[in-house]
Amino acid sequence: MATEIFKTNDLVFSDRPSFAFSDKLPYGNYGFFIARYGDYWRFIKQLCMSELLSTRQVEQSRDVRHEEIVRFLLKALESAKKQHVFDVGAELMKLTNNSTCRLTMSMRCSEEHDEAERIRQLVKESMEVGEKIFLGDVFGPLKILAFWLYGKKAINVTLKYDAILEKVLKQHEESPQKENKDLMDILLKVYQDDKAEFKVNRTHLKAFLLDLFVAGTSTSSEAIQWTIAELINHPNIFNKVREEIKSVVGSTRLVEESDVSSLPYLQAVVKEALRLHPPIPVVVRETREDCKIKDFDIPEKTMVAINVYAIMRDAKIWNYPNDFQTRKVLDFL
Repeated sequence: MATEIFKTNDLVFSDRPSFAFSDKLPYGNYGFFIARYGDYWRFIKQLCMSELLSTRQVEQSRDVRHEEIVRFLLKALESAKKQHVFDVGAELMKLTNNSTCRLTMSMRCSEEHDEAERIRQLVKESMEVGEKIFLGDVFGPLKILAFWLYGKKAINVTLKYDAILEKVLKQHEESPQKENKDLMDILLKVYQDDKAEFKVNRTHLKAFLLDLFVAGTSTSSEAIQWTIAELINHPNIFNKVREEIKSVVGSTRLVEESDVSSLPYLQAVVKEALRLHPPIPVVVRETREDCKIKDFDIPEKTMVAINVYAIMRDAKIWNYPNDFQTRKVLDFL
């Protein structure tokens, strides 16, 4: 069934449903992840592939990722030496948030008393209120009640986020040209290009940035947490991973991204953890036209929810490409 939807009838199921009352929110349907399939969605996807996930950007951001990982590990070591409790989940959340903020806006998200920390808190609130409003779409008549209870909060959170992002956008516009551009610089260049394939406005920019923050806030950190938990619960596997790292990398330096291709057992462990615990367990699509799946007639504009967890639970290990850049693209998609 998954093959029928994602491969045989991929184009038919390529649309995203319009969620209840999304037109009443400040960003409406401007976000990339809920955008209807069309010129805007294709343009932003192309931008992601050519800029956000390009080899050049991945290489330029390597130092940022390394610095944030070192910060995380040093804090873990310091807590261990002092015999203090180390909240792995909270610290991994800061790790992913800091990386996202630095790659997007060239600032860390977990410093005290700054706008980046406010963004981190707003993203957390956005996820919480978004989950509650989404329940209305799932349970039909409850969508009115869900928006009545949480709609005002959703609007206020977005407006607070909008004010911060607008200020950061203006700072980027007024700052001198930088050699290493962050994502906001790239988006502003597209925004200012009158000859661009698709003319984006500032709402497009801010909605897309919000998508990246919300999507990257928990998925990466939760995937790492599940992997760590599975390794702790399977000490034999854990020891095999450590032995492989020790034999390839040694014990005098950290594992680098360039080492991954030489660590097949570690790759297998990560793939299996993602298979058992997919970061996004349910994928929602909408049909663009009538179609037939097996013996079922699916009408146009039917919302379809695919249980990724159930599919991957019964599947073999993903046939994941070894190329690091390709894997980054697949992770993003």
